[in-house]
Amino acid sequence: MKGLLIVLLIGLCGIAWRADDILRVVSPASFAEPAPRNVAGLHAPAQSAKQPMTAAEFMELSNTDPHAYQKYLNSHVAEPAERSRLDKLLHFLARGTYE
Repeated sequence: MKGLLIVLLIGLCGIAWRADDILRVVSPASFAEPAPRNVAGLHAPAQSAKQPMTAAEFMELSNTDPHAYQKYLNSHVAEPAERSRLDKLLHFLARGTYE
């Protein structure tokens, strides 16, 4: 029973992966030029332009602000990127929960 379920899941993933090709073959307009593939949605978005605080800026800020060290550390922490569709799919397949 497990084997059948695994084969079914792999088959569905294969069909979903190649759905545009299958529809292009089945549709009457199959001789039209193919649509360009958009791979930009599969990659993580580019990093923001936020620059971390330099040591000189930290020294200037530490004279007036008691929480300057915390701000300095927080400026060097990278913000988590928005998860792509591929990341969400892999998370769903690995854990069985939708984000």
